[in-house]
Amino acid sequence: MAIKPTKQQIMERVRRADGFARAGDLTLAALTLQPIMEHARDMHNVCLFWARIRAEQGHYQDAVDWYRHVLKSHHDNIDIRKSLALCLRRLGQFDEAIRQIERVRETNEWDVMAVLTLIDTYATINDPDRAIALLDELEANVPDDEATDEQRARMKIIRLRMRDSAEDTVGPALEDATNDKLLTETRSSLAQHAGIVLQKAGKHTEAWDAMAKAKQYRGLRFDADEHEERVTKCIEFWRSDEAADLPTSGVDGSKFIFIVGMPRSGTSLLEQMLGRIPGVAPMGERSEIVRLAGALWPPKRPDLSSMVAGGKRLTRENLDQIMPMMLDAFAEAAAETGERDPARMVDKQVFNFLHLPLIARALPGAKVLHIRRHPCDTAVSCFSQWFNKQHHFTKDAASLGAYYRQYLRMMEAWSELPAPAQVPETMELRYEALAAAPEQTIRPVLEFLGLEWNDDVLTPEQSERIVRTASREQVRKAINTGAVGRWKPYEQQLEPFIEALGREVVESYDPAGAS
Repeated sequence: MAIKPTKQQIMERVRRADGFARAGDLTLAALTLQPIMEHARDMHNVCLFWARIRAEQGHYQDAVDWYRHVLKSHHDNIDIRKSLALCLRRLGQFDEAIRQIERVRETNEWDVMAVLTLIDTYATINDPDRAIALLDELEANVPDDEATDEQRARMKIIRLRMRDSAEDTVGPALEDATNDKLLTETRSSLAQHAGIVLQKAGKHTEAWDAMAKAKQYRGLRFDADEHEERVTKCIEFWRSDEAADLPTSGVDGSKFIFIVGMPRSGTSLLEQMLGRIPGVAPMGERSEIVRLAGALWPPKRPDLSSMVAGGKRLTRENLDQIMPMMLDAFAEAAAETGERDPARMVDKQVFNFLHLPLIARALPGAKVLHIRRHPCDTAVSCFSQWFNKQHHFTKDAASLGAYYRQYLRMMEAWSELPAPAQVPETMELRYEALAAAPEQTIRPVLEFLGLEWNDDVLTPEQSERIVRTASREQVRKAINTGAVGRWKPYEQQLEPFIEALGREVVESYDPAGAS
């Protein structure tokens, strides 16, 4: 039994963690604090420090939980409420984020951070006119000398995001990004959005350079050798006799559809199409399977993704205890889509490709759709996005290639396991085929899932659902092939990606899905 640390021991760890955080090493800061946090729940300053670290690491749900914990006894603290609202927005919980901001504005109508978060939220939920109008109003009500450099930088980021042609703002944004007094996330976002504007203007070299700066400012870390070793252990375990003998839950998982693949491979389009069918609940990127994997095989560091490489904790008893909570979470997510008793529930957490054998044990009968896109188009799209820090492999082209190679290796390993006993039944399709011939491509998918044809699947842009991922702008447009071949102007910059992935993989990719 672990000995409860004293208050002095807790504060000593806090001081050490603060030193790591100030030095920019959030991983060491988190590792230092994590073991004592359950013993520090009544020490609210420690809880807030931990929430901030988790938010800066991109673990927004953890941050939300800790901010809510402190708010229970600090109802009137608008700073905590603002931080909570920002994390909720990044999680895609827009209505709740807006409610929290409105609470703040009851005290201070023109609180700059709160209003900027509200503007960001309007922009994300496709209300650009309201976003720009509120930004203009904010600038009119807050004198320049009352706004911090950080707040002014965020205003510039919003202008970059919201204007179709903003080349005149690129230079000032990139200059501001060199200001090391700004938060690293702000510097990164300035450079990233400047790069996106340059990309739209056809200035590809300048765009790539700006986005590379954005990754540099964030200090993303990815160890390709370590990742490969972890993938190897995971694959070896699930191929073992021990794994073959593991129990399955008593849950009927036939309602569940999991869409997996690399980020930016077409998963949002596919989910949006399926979500047009009555009775299908498109739940977005859920974390239930990832959390289950983490509970069964906790990663040795908070910055590492979970990969199950042992079955000691995967017992029928544990499954019986965990599954009701998991099903409740899925049901709640489905209800948010308007489907109270859906015939199918769609989870498009792309990183579930790490956990397909686990899904077969937890939700027997579930089916998987694996969507692929040209590797180079996927790489450019990933590099062009301002992801949270869990997408650490997007730090540079070589890291993207190394990660992509291990993803393919893992999917190949799962395809060799017997379905549905040890891995869910899986269907693979191509983004290019879906974009070019949507009806021809989606009909076999619906047959595989046991869903009847509905013409509405061909008009995903007419969905009123808010998409919470980086693909939110694309899925508001009618299905088109505009993103196919996007990588070609970046062929030179992609050489490290192609080398790390393997030129033969790129050259053998078949957009029709024959490979």
